[in-house]
Amino acid sequence: MSSVCPMRSEGRGGCREGRPTDISSLRGVPSRCGRRAGLGWRSPWKVPCGHRDGIPETMAEGDNRSTNLLAAETASLEEQLQGWGEVMLMADKVLRWERAWFPPAIMGVVSLVFLIIYYLDPSVLSGVSCFVMFLCLADYLVPILAPRIFGSNKWTTEQQQRFHEICSNLVKTRRRAVGWWKRLFTLKEEKPKMYFMTMIVSLAAVAWVGQQVHNLLLTYLIATMVRMNVLADALKSINNAEKRGKRQVLIRPCSKVIVRFLTVMMKHGYIGEFEIIDDHRAGKIVVNLTGRLNKCGVISPRFDVQLKDLEKWQNNLLPSRQFGFIVLTTSAGIMDHEEARRKHTGGKILGFFF
Repeated sequence: MSSVCPMRSEGRGGCREGRPTDISSLRGVPSRCGRRAGLGWRSPWKVPCGHRDGIPETMAEGDNRSTNLLAAETASLEEQLQGWGEVMLMADKVLRWERAWFPPAIMGVVSLVFLIIYYLDPSVLSGVSCFVMFLCLADYLVPILAPRIFGSNKWTTEQQQRFHEICSNLVKTRRRAVGWWKRLFTLKEEKPKMYFMTMIVSLAAVAWVGQQVHNLLLTYLIATMVRMNVLADALKSINNAEKRGKRQVLIRPCSKVIVRFLTVMMKHGYIGEFEIIDDHRAGKIVVNLTGRLNKCGVISPRFDVQLKDLEKWQNNLLPSRQFGFIVLTTSAGIMDHEEARRKHTGGKILGFFF
C-alpha cells in the first residue's frame, strides 16, 4: 500500500519527522501516512518520507504503477459485472449479515441445496453439466431481470462506492491466488525436493481425509463453517472500516467471544470504547476506531499452543516483538500472549492484531 505524505506540497521543503509514507515493505504490513484528522495517532515505525534521502524515488514510482494497475483492473471488472451490480450488492448484504435473519437463511439455503444433491445423487458428469448450465442461465437472465426487480434508477452514490469496493476486493483476491500459484512454481524451480515432498504429503493427507469422511458431508461442513465464523466476520469488518478511514463500525451478531476479543484490543489502545446494543435479536456492537490498528484477523483452525511455543507464533504472526498481540483462549479466560506468559498458561489461538 502506498500513501502520500500530507506535508509534501509546494513551498514546503519536506515533511515532519516521524510521519511515515510507505512501510508496506515491512513484512507486508499495511500502512497509513501521517495522522488521521482529529486524532493524535502516530505510526510505531519511524520511516522517512519517500521523497527524501534514504528511499529512492523509484520505490514511489513502483507503488504508483501498482496502484494504477489495480485501479485499471478494478475498472475493467466493474464494466464486466455492471449487469450484476444489484445482485452483488444484495449478496454482499446477506454475507455480511446486515439483518438478524440472514445467518439462519444462509444455513437453510445451503442445507436445502445439499439435501437436493444428496437425494438426486447425480454422477460427476451430470453434476458438472447441471452446474455449468445453471451458470449460463444466470449469466443470461440476471442482467435482464435485475434492473426490473431492483430498479436501475435507484442506484445511488453509496451503492456505486460499495460496488467499487467489492470489485476491488475481487481483484485483490485474484492477485493473491495468482501470487500463490507463482510462488508454488518458484518453489518447484528453486527447491524441487521440498516442492515434491510438500505436494506428496499434502495430497496424501487430503486423499486420506476424503476416504474417511463422506465427500458431500465434508463439502457441506466447509460451505457452512466458512460463513459461520462470527469472530472472523467481526474482525474483517473492523479491518475494512479502518482502511476506509471510518470512526465507527457496526458489528453483528454479538457474541461473548467477540466482546472479550474487543476488550483485549481496547485494553491495549488499538480500538476505542465499544457499546453493546440489545436489539432483542442477535445483538450488535458499535466500535469506536482510533486509527492505530493496522491489521487484525483470526487463526483457523485454533491451534493448541504451549507456553514454550508462544515466541514462535509471535514471530510468525506479528511484525515485531514489541508490536502487536496474539489473543488466546485459555482455562483462565481470553487474554493476550503476554498475560498468558505471565500466568504461565497455554491455550488455543483465536487471532491477532497489530
